[in-house]
Amino acid sequence: MSPSKLQAFYNAIDVFVNPTLRPQGLDLTLMEAMMSGKPVMALRFRSIKGSIVVEDEFGFMFAPNVVSLLEALELAVKEGSRSLNNFSRNFLQFFFFKTQQL
Repeated sequence: MSPSKLQAFYNAIDVFVNPTLRPQGLDLTLMEAMMSGKPVMALRFRSIKGSIVVEDEFGFMFAPNVVSLLEALELAVKEGSRSLNNFSRNFLQFFFFKTQQL
Protein backbone atom coordinates (compact mmCIF):
# COMPACT_ATOMS: atom_id res chain seq x y z
CA MET A 1 0.00 0.00 0.00
CA SER A 2 1.34 3.45 -0.82
CA PRO A 3 2.42 5.76 2.02
CA SER A 4 -0.36 8.23 1.19
CA LYS A 5 -3.01 5.47 1.38
CA LEU A 6 -1.58 4.25 4.69
CA GLN A 7 -1.65 7.79 6.06
CA ALA A 8 -5.26 8.24 4.93
CA PHE A 9 -6.22 4.91 6.55
CA TYR A 10 -4.63 5.71 9.92
CA ASN A 11 -6.09 9.23 9.89
CA ALA A 12 -9.58 7.80 9.34
CA ILE A 13 -9.61 5.45 12.35
CA ASP A 14 -10.01 6.12 16.08
CA VAL A 15 -8.55 2.87 17.42
CA PHE A 16 -6.40 0.28 15.61
CA VAL A 17 -7.30 -3.35 16.32
CA ASN A 18 -4.64 -5.81 15.19
CA PRO A 19 -6.55 -8.58 13.38
CA THR A 20 -4.01 -11.39 13.76
CA LEU A 21 -5.23 -14.66 15.25
CA ARG A 22 -1.80 -16.27 15.62
CA PRO A 23 1.46 -15.32 17.28
CA GLN A 24 3.93 -13.47 15.09
CA GLY A 25 7.15 -11.51 15.26
CA LEU A 26 7.56 -7.77 15.33
CA ASP A 27 4.32 -6.32 13.97
CA LEU A 28 4.80 -3.38 11.63
CA THR A 29 1.10 -2.47 11.55
CA LEU A 30 1.02 -1.92 15.31
CA MET A 31 4.07 0.33 15.11
CA GLU A 32 2.56 2.27 12.20
CA ALA A 33 -0.67 2.84 14.13
CA MET A 34 1.27 3.96 17.21
CA MET A 35 3.38 6.33 15.17
CA SER A 36 0.22 7.82 13.67
CA GLY A 37 -1.04 8.58 17.17
CA LYS A 38 -3.76 5.94 17.39
CA PRO A 39 -4.46 3.71 20.39
CA VAL A 40 -3.70 0.08 19.51
CA MET A 41 -5.33 -3.16 20.53
CA ALA A 42 -3.93 -6.64 20.03
CA LEU A 43 -4.53 -10.21 21.11
CA ARG A 44 -2.62 -11.21 24.21
CA PHE A 45 0.13 -13.14 22.43
CA ARG A 46 3.54 -13.33 24.06
CA SER A 47 5.24 -12.15 20.86
CA ILE A 48 3.14 -8.97 20.76
CA LYS A 49 3.07 -8.34 24.50
CA GLY A 50 6.82 -8.73 24.75
CA SER A 51 7.78 -6.63 21.76
CA ILE A 52 5.16 -3.96 21.06
CA VAL A 53 2.34 -3.73 23.62
CA VAL A 54 4.57 -4.18 26.64
CA GLU A 55 2.60 -4.92 29.83
CA ASP A 56 -0.29 -2.77 28.50
CA GLU A 57 1.94 0.33 28.63
CA PHE A 58 1.77 1.04 24.92
CA GLY A 59 -1.68 -0.28 24.05
CA PHE A 60 -4.48 -2.59 25.08
CA MET A 61 -4.44 -6.38 25.10
CA PHE A 62 -7.39 -8.77 24.92
CA ALA A 63 -8.06 -12.51 24.94
CA PRO A 64 -9.47 -14.11 21.75
CA ASN A 65 -13.13 -13.78 22.72
CA VAL A 66 -15.87 -11.17 22.23
CA VAL A 67 -16.21 -10.18 25.89
CA SER A 68 -12.50 -9.46 26.25
CA LEU A 69 -12.47 -7.57 22.93
CA LEU A 70 -15.37 -5.34 24.02
CA GLU A 71 -13.77 -4.64 27.41
CA ALA A 72 -10.48 -3.69 25.78
CA LEU A 73 -12.25 -1.54 23.19
CA GLU A 74 -14.14 0.37 25.89
CA LEU A 75 -10.88 0.93 27.75
CA ALA A 76 -9.08 2.02 24.57
CA VAL A 77 -11.79 4.57 23.79
CA LYS A 78 -11.84 5.81 27.40
CA GLU A 79 -8.09 5.87 28.03
CA GLY A 80 -6.63 6.04 24.53
CA SER A 81 -4.72 9.23 25.26
CA ARG A 82 -3.07 7.56 28.27
CA SER A 83 -1.53 4.88 26.10
CA LEU A 84 -0.47 7.46 23.51
CA ASN A 85 1.20 9.59 26.18
CA ASN A 86 3.00 6.53 27.53
CA PHE A 87 4.01 5.58 24.02
CA SER A 88 5.45 8.93 23.05
CA ARG A 89 7.20 9.34 26.40
CA ASN A 90 8.60 5.83 26.81
CA PHE A 91 8.76 4.09 23.44
CA LEU A 92 12.20 5.21 22.29
CA GLN A 93 13.65 4.99 25.78
CA PHE A 94 12.37 1.42 26.15
CA PHE A 95 13.72 0.19 22.82
CA PHE A 96 17.06 1.96 23.22
CA PHE A 97 17.41 0.36 26.67
CA LYS A 98 16.55 -3.10 25.30
CA THR A 99 18.97 -2.64 22.39
CA GLN A 100 21.78 -1.66 24.73
CA GLN A 101 21.22 -4.84 26.74
CA LEU A 102 21.83 -7.04 23.69
